[in-house]
Amino acid sequence: MKSYFRIFGFLLVVCMTFSLLGCVVTPAESGSEPAASSDNVQRIDEMIGKLESAAVTATANLNDSVAVLTADFEAKQKDPEDVVAQMNAAHTARTAALAAQIQTLKNVDTNNTEAVTAAIAEAEALLSEERHIYGDPIEHSRTSDCSSCDEKDIYQICTICNALKWGKMEHTLELCYDMSMHWNRCLRCDKAMPRWEHNAGVDGKCTECPYVVNVKILIIEKYDGESETLRGMIDDRHTVSVLNVDDAPTTVEALTQYDEVILVNVAYADMPAGFEELLHRYVYDMGGGVLTVGGQNDMVNGQIIPHAYNRSDIAQSTYYKNMLPVNVVDFSAPMAVMLVIDASPSMSMGKLDVAKNAALGILDTLGAKDYCGVVEMIAQSQVILEPVSASDIMAISNTISEVGQDGAHGGTIFSDAIQKAGEELAAIEGVETKHIILISDGNPGDPYAQYSRYIEEVSAKGITTSIISIGVDSESNATAMQNAADLGGGKYIDVSCEEMNNAFFLSREEFPPEIMAEIRYGQAMDMQIGDVTFVVEGIDPVLLPALTGYYAVEKKEGAMAPLVCGWIPIYAQWEYGEGTVCSFMCDLNGEWSADFVASEPGATIINNIISVLANTLAEENSQNEQ
Repeated sequence: MKSYFRIFGFLLVVCMTFSLLGCVVTPAESGSEPAASSDNVQRIDEMIGKLESAAVTATANLNDSVAVLTADFEAKQKDPEDVVAQMNAAHTARTAALAAQIQTLKNVDTNNTEAVTAAIAEAEALLSEERHIYGDPIEHSRTSDCSSCDEKDIYQICTICNALKWGKMEHTLELCYDMSMHWNRCLRCDKAMPRWEHNAGVDGKCTECPYVVNVKILIIEKYDGESETLRGMIDDRHTVSVLNVDDAPTTVEALTQYDEVILVNVAYADMPAGFEELLHRYVYDMGGGVLTVGGQNDMVNGQIIPHAYNRSDIAQSTYYKNMLPVNVVDFSAPMAVMLVIDASPSMSMGKLDVAKNAALGILDTLGAKDYCGVVEMIAQSQVILEPVSASDIMAISNTISEVGQDGAHGGTIFSDAIQKAGEELAAIEGVETKHIILISDGNPGDPYAQYSRYIEEVSAKGITTSIISIGVDSESNATAMQNAADLGGGKYIDVSCEEMNNAFFLSREEFPPEIMAEIRYGQAMDMQIGDVTFVVEGIDPVLLPALTGYYAVEKKEGAMAPLVCGWIPIYAQWEYGEGTVCSFMCDLNGEWSADFVASEPGATIINNIISVLANTLAEENSQNEQ
C-alpha cells in the first residue's frame, strides 16, 4: 500500500506542475518567433534527454530486479506473487507518468525557464525514487554455513520499496543438493558442505530419504557386561539391545528386526549351532551389517591367547571366516631384504655361483608382500636393483644372475656396500622388518673396526644384518663374520669349501619366513589413518589415542583399513554381498583401549562405524562424491 500512496502523490504533483505550466506557457503560433531564447530551449532539451536516458535505465534495472526476484523466489519455493504484482503496478504507473511528462516537455516552447526548471527538478527527484536503493548485504542463513569457499548466498532489501535482490553481489553461492544424502555441494569449489539434519520418522528412517537415523542395534556378547563401555560410547538416539551369545536369535527374521549386529568378544566356538549361517544370510542376502570386536583373552598353559580372533578357532568355521574383512590365519610379517653379493676376484673358483644360488634360495622364502633388492659388492659397490615387490621373481632372479658378469674387478669393501643397502631399506615403508643379507667369502679389504661402524648405523635405523660366508679361508675371518652378524642382530651361516654344494639348501632352511604372533601387547602403540573413508572423516590423526594391544591379522584383498598400527589393520571393513562387515582388532572394554574409549575421536569413530553399517549405500555414495 505504501507504494500506491507514493504513486498517488506523484500523480498529484504532476497535475500541479502542469497547472502551473498552463498559466505561464503559451504555445507558439504559426509563423511567430519563439518566446524563449535558443539557450533555454537547448537547456530544456538537454534535461529532457537526461530524463529519457534515466527513465530507460531505471525501467531496465527494475525489470531486471523483478526477473531476479521472481526467479530466486521460485527457486527457494517461496510465493512471489504479491510482491512481484506490487512492484509491477508501481513500475507501470511511474514509468507511464514519466513518459507523459517527458513528452509534454519536449513540445513546450516557453520563456519561463524557472517553471520548466522546477518541473524538470521535480521529475528528476521522482525518477530517483524509481531506482532501487539497497541496504547492507545480508547472508542468507540457509546457506551461510558453507565453509568450503568464500562464496556466500547474499541478499539486499531496497530501502524504498522493500524489493529483494538475491545473489548478484561479489560472492554468489551455487549449490547442488542431493536429497538422498542431505548434502550441499558448492559447484564452484566442488566441495561438500556439512549435512543437514535428517528428520527421523517413527520407523527410525529419515522422512525425506532412505537414510537410517535411529539405528536398531543388537549387541551379542560372550561375557555379561563386557559391552557396557561400548554401549556408553553409542549415540543416545540409537536403540541398543544386549544379549548373551547363548540367547542369540535363532532365525533370520529375528535378526532382521535389527539394522546391525555387534559381536563383542564372540568366538566361532561360542556361537550356537547354525548361527554363523544365519549371520551370513543376514548380511549377504538381507543387507545387514555386522561389527566384530575383541575383548577378554584366554589363558592357556600360562600364555595369553585371543578369544574372539583366535586363528585355530576361526579356521574351523565355514561362513564366518569368509565374512570377515581380514584373514585370521598364520602369516608372515612383510619384510624388505637387500641381497649384498660379493663379486670380487676372490669369489672365483665357483664361490660366486654358490653365492647366487644362496641368494635365489632366500628369494624363494619371500612372499608377494615382501620387497627385495640387490647390491653388487666390489671396491665401489652399486645397487643394481632397487627394492621391488618379491612377486616380481623374474626381474629379481635375472638381476642375481647378472652379478659379476662384467668380470671380477677391484677389491671387497663391506663398508660401502652396507651403507648403500641400508639407504635403500631405510626408504621402504609399510614393512615389519628390514634385513641385509651379505654373501661373501669373508675376505674384505676394509677392517672389522671400519665396517662394523656401518653395521651399527643401519642397526640404529631398525635394519638387521645377516652374513653367509662361502669358503672362508681363515679362522680370523670366520670370527670377524660371526661378530659382524651378532652385532647386526642377524644370523651367521658358515659354508665350508666342502659344503659349498649344499649352500642353496642351507640358506633356504636358515631363512624361513617369520610368522606373526597372534597378539601384541604391553606397550603403547600409535594408531594411524590408513584408507580414508567416512569412518575417519574429520579425525585429526594427531589426536588418535594409542592402544596397548591388538590382534595381528591380514587385511583381505578388496577390504579397506581406515585405522592401522604400522602395516597391521586395526579397523577394517568391506562389502559382503548386500551388506557390510567391519572388524575392530582390539577390545572396546578399556583393557587395551582405555585411552581410545575415553576419547572424543574414539566415540566419533564408533558412531561413524554404526552409520556405515546401517547405511552402506549412503557411505558408498559419500565416498564417490569425495
